[in-house]
Amino acid sequence: MNVLFVHEVDWVKKPVYDLHFVAEGLSLRGHHVYAIDYEDSWKRSSFFDFGSLKTREFKGVSRAFPGASVDVRRPGFVKIPVLSRISAAITSYFEIKKTIRDKSIDAVVLFSVPTSGLQTISLARKFKIPVFFRSIEIYNRLVPYRVLRPITKLIEKRVYSSVDAVLPNTPQYQKYVISMGVTESIVRLLPFPMDT
Repeated sequence: MNVLFVHEVDWVKKPVYDLHFVAEGLSLRGHHVYAIDYEDSWKRSSFFDFGSLKTREFKGVSRAFPGASVDVRRPGFVKIPVLSRISAAITSYFEIKKTIRDKSIDAVVLFSVPTSGLQTISLARKFKIPVFFRSIEIYNRLVPYRVLRPITKLIEKRVYSSVDAVLPNTPQYQKYVISMGVTESIVRLLPFPMDT
């Protein structure tokens, strides 16, 4: 099976957590795993470094389990505050579409809300691919700009209600997702994976 993970943090530099364990675990079970991320902690290297719209690729990434392999694609973006997310939302759309088509994606695991959540769902519907949302955070509370939190909360509700299943990793997140108006039958608790 070809599985696409969509997230909005730096896959390569972010500390290893749920995202890596789930994706790499699938890879070790013989699935082809692809990911689209966003360099959320970007910095400009010089005054004239405004980023690039070109996609960067990281082949065979393995951070949680030796021998795992995830091909990560990072759409380009403009390195200007606020415009960085807006430009990433646009470039992500095209990269998600290209990946779904070129890699014959069978299922999408979505960890993203404001940057690429709605784009992912729209494209998955177009290509008739199921989308599973992995709920590990209250996304609207993570937005650094208070003024954007209500908008993010609306997007979050829309994303949750538009996917085929929501997979919270704790009972508290399960309650939170249901409180956002999600049909209880599509919410399935999937605890954090542990390698003892």
